[in-house]
Amino acid sequence: MAVLEFIPMIFIQWVFMVCFVCSSLGLGTLSLTCDPNDLLVLKEFAGNLTDGSIIPAWANESICCQWVGVKCGNGINGSAARRVIMLMLPSRGLKGMITRSLGNLDQLKLLDLSHNFLEGGIPTGLSNLHHLELLDLSFNMLMGPISGSLSGLKSIHLINISSNSFGGNIVELGDFRNLVVFNVSNNSLTGKVDNRICSSSSSIQILDLSANNFSGGLSEESLQNCSTSLKQLHVDCNSFSGHLPDTVFVVIFGAAFNL
Repeated sequence: MAVLEFIPMIFIQWVFMVCFVCSSLGLGTLSLTCDPNDLLVLKEFAGNLTDGSIIPAWANESICCQWVGVKCGNGINGSAARRVIMLMLPSRGLKGMITRSLGNLDQLKLLDLSHNFLEGGIPTGLSNLHHLELLDLSFNMLMGPISGSLSGLKSIHLINISSNSFGGNIVELGDFRNLVVFNVSNNSLTGKVDNRICSSSSSIQILDLSANNFSGGLSEESLQNCSTSLKQLHVDCNSFSGHLPDTVFVVIFGAAFNL
């Protein structure tokens, strides 16, 4: 494993959330109304859950902006109804599948369903969340491919889908120009690492590919652009061959000695 200037990922993720919550204050989150389409999406999501569901906490039919784990803000269309911009339900004991309709929360910026018991795959509808900045589905029982389900996340900063059972390759992930954290560790992903993970973003700080079944080499091309911003690189417990490119060692040396 190569580690560059260790910063706990949970700390970076916490900073993301705190900054986002603070920036969302004053957006009318206490409004008693929410967009009727957003309300339908949330009710469908809750209705698809089984044990440990949040239905009791979401009992009021009309004020979804005050529901547990839901934050609202002004929609870009200037409507009087508030739009759901954050859905934060980590460690809620949620069981069931993620509904495709969540992709209709088109103003959503933060989606955290981590540390639950969700099953099935990532619905392709989530690719419609063009304003999403943080996605955390870690520590669930999700499976299947991930590429097509994430390709439309044009504004994403942080992707954490670690500790699931995702398989297949990670080619054609998408053009993540603002990506800072990419954690797919502890899954069953295979094949080579997509060059675009690094080449599409020059801001990546954490790249965690560990505990998968990736193969081939980590070439100069596959880590292009990462060398200027990368602080952590985790590639252990895979089937990589060859050596890390010289640019990565330059970053390790520079980080260690503040060059």
